[in-house]
Amino acid sequence: MKFLIFPGNEVVVKKTVSSEIKKWDIIVFKDPVFKNPVTHRVVRKVVCDGEEFFITKGDFNLKEDFKKLSSKYIIGKVVKINKSFFLLI
Repeated sequence: MKFLIFPGNEVVVKKTVSSEIKKWDIIVFKDPVFKNPVTHRVVRKVVCDGEEFFITKGDFNLKEDFKKLSSKYIIGKVVKINKSFFLLI
């Protein structure tokens, strides 16, 4: 898979209902534990007890995220990536 987002890039996010999110979309969600925003790709959707969940993975990560993501944590879908080659280290 081609890496699209690198450290230092900015993303434009559109608030999106979960039913409009599909496999391979890049989404921003609020981490349920640390509360910070995370930008990952949806690798699949699952339904458990009538509730929709997302399995996500960062493009640079080797494995999928450990936990299913509830739709209540989704902020929106990435609609534009502003490339920036400035990285402060």
